[in-house]
Amino acid sequence: MRHLWLCASAAGALAVVVSNLWAMPRFKKEFDAKWIDKNTDAEFKATAKKQSCNICHVKGKPKATHNDFGKALDELIPGSAKARLDAATGMGDEANEAETNKLVEEFKRALEKVERMKAADGSTYGDRLKSHKLPVDPPADGGDEPAVE
Repeated sequence: MRHLWLCASAAGALAVVVSNLWAMPRFKKEFDAKWIDKNTDAEFKATAKKQSCNICHVKGKPKATHNDFGKALDELIPGSAKARLDAATGMGDEANEAETNKLVEEFKRALEKVERMKAADGSTYGDRLKSHKLPVDPPADGGDEPAVE
């Protein structure tokens, strides 16, 4: 009986971790679908792939630390995505999926707004992306390490 309880607890903990990680990769997937996947500039695609999570996050810092582009997106999505998913996870798979889908739609709307915002160089984030530049310049050392958990 003790082993059964231990297995059930481990499975529950894994479900919470997996559900918490689900929305953020979906954000990246939506960003990539719009700006990276269809892009014909191989160098831009390679740079974007190398930067990966650091398109929104800061290399070597906790995932909650965003660069200017990530901060702008974060400010337009109500509440904490992690907290919202944690709450939905407690209500079952259907609620979790519904909250994830809601977050993805909010991300898409936020991305459209942020694309019109000014980047540090004075152009808009959308103009930078259209001209095959990332929303923020990568760190001088290449920034190939992802942000940390």
